[in-house]
Amino acid sequence: MSGNYLPGANIEQEFRNQQFSLLYFILGDYSIDKENYYTNQCRIYNLGFNDLGAEFINFIQRIGVITKGELKFTDIELKIENGFQWLNFKVNGISKSWKLMAVGHSDDSFFNRFVYLTTEFKTKGKYTFFENGGSDFIIDYATVAEQEQFIAKTKLKREWLGDGNHFSKYDPSK
Repeated sequence: MSGNYLPGANIEQEFRNQQFSLLYFILGDYSIDKENYYTNQCRIYNLGFNDLGAEFINFIQRIGVITKGELKFTDIELKIENGFQWLNFKVNGISKSWKLMAVGHSDDSFFNRFVYLTTEFKTKGKYTFFENGGSDFIIDYATVAEQEQFIAKTKLKREWLGDGNHFSKYDPSK
């Protein structure tokens, strides 16, 4: 639930109004540690995480798991070269090397780059995006039919990752 609740606020009604959103965020998280997730269908992230470190590796591993095998990420490596962060990995056996922002800076275009992979590898599904107004968001994976069914049943405004203005567009010249 988002917001600060004053004494007398009807917390139960707030939960009823946001139950699918709350459940979605819970399911996207891990239960005990980062090896034990509630589901392999979606993943919650916080914009504050994207700094060089193990969190990038965990993100890529999990973003592959939710595709149910359509995109397989291996040989994930982070390094610093000439003051920039580089992410090297293989997806479906093809080597990729992504230049991220300068060390110490955030690069939120990182998330949108995964949209290009679904196009390049002609996957059945595409990554989706859902947020509730805070810095946390859910990345999921669905076919067009699954996306339509999800929205119809939950009434959540889940979008295709890359649509809207949630993250910067990737600029290969930088």
